[in-house]
Amino acid sequence: MQRQPNINSFSARLQLEICGGFGQHFNPGGAKLCAAQVRIRLLSRSAFPMMAPPEGVVGGWSMTWEPLLDQLASDRTSGAQELTRLVSLLLSRYLRGDTPEEGCAARLRSLTKRILDAQPAMAPIITLLNHVWLKLEQIGRLAAARSAIAAELEQMSLETELRLDRIAEICSDRLPEGSVILAHSYSSTVLRALLAAHEAGKGIRILCSEGRPALEGIRLAEALAAAAAPVQLCADAALPGLVGEADLVLVGADAVVEAGAINKIGTYPLALAAKATGRPFYIAASLNKLLPPSLEPLLRIPDRPPGEIWGGKLGKLKVYNRYFEVTPLSMITGVITEEGLWSIRKLRPALSKTPTSATMARLAQEMMGPPMQTSE
Repeated sequence: MQRQPNINSFSARLQLEICGGFGQHFNPGGAKLCAAQVRIRLLSRSAFPMMAPPEGVVGGWSMTWEPLLDQLASDRTSGAQELTRLVSLLLSRYLRGDTPEEGCAARLRSLTKRILDAQPAMAPIITLLNHVWLKLEQIGRLAAARSAIAAELEQMSLETELRLDRIAEICSDRLPEGSVILAHSYSSTVLRALLAAHEAGKGIRILCSEGRPALEGIRLAEALAAAAAPVQLCADAALPGLVGEADLVLVGADAVVEAGAINKIGTYPLALAAKATGRPFYIAASLNKLLPPSLEPLLRIPDRPPGEIWGGKLGKLKVYNRYFEVTPLSMITGVITEEGLWSIRKLRPALSKTPTSATMARLAQEMMGPPMQTSE
């Protein structure tokens, strides 16, 4: 039996499986490396915890895509970039296995809808699917487009790692020496930025929240503490009152649209507190989280099970349980992207410049509902 590479991280296996054998890239020093080598080297620098293999996937190497779709739908704590890596792997496996040409576009469209329903509030997933469909529509037939789509998945995965490293570097450079930063819930982008600043000797201190109801903020606190970064874990309700003790607020985002930035519930009160106390309120987000108006209807903020909040059985008691909310762009000081700090004035026109595939635009029209409500 052929032995699989001895790689401990499921995420590293994920990237290797997507890009193994496709294309080559040049590193800054001029040495030619295959994409898989570049990816493993990049992932070895990643400081945030990786997702575990889905249940029933031995060692992360199962060649079926269905378990990954199940994992995607059930995941309540991973960040947008982690979930997008999972979708990349899912699509890679799907394209290898779906061979009959007849009806293949319809099957891929059906899978696209299932992915969108599994995680309806994650802009990078929509961006990834949009790129796949743009490539397919450009080439015309899935059979001819398979290798091109695989290369597109490979390139996007590599670019995401480079983007996150660049954002971490920019954030670290901008954070004042000895500053107190307030963070909310879990964001792999924010985690990289805080770790970069800590490792650069900036002497920062972090206040972070639990991130109820799934408590993913504890994951952020644990990762920072494991790196010996000074961090204090706080109850969600206490965080707005602590903004005045911080020098700035730094949060991630799952999507940035014309209506505002979509992030963990509780972000908007932090923005209000920052405005009231004169503290800067920054969002760290890569450009693949920016969605044009044509794709915005694909974003939805679903209700989650009431039992996550209250396990009683009073029929007349209604429970509000949503993981995400919209913070208006007017409440945000700026967005730190891989291209630097963007003002909201610069951000707004950029939202309309993304090319949209015809298939994704039709899906958006089908899902069109009332405009996304902000908290303003």
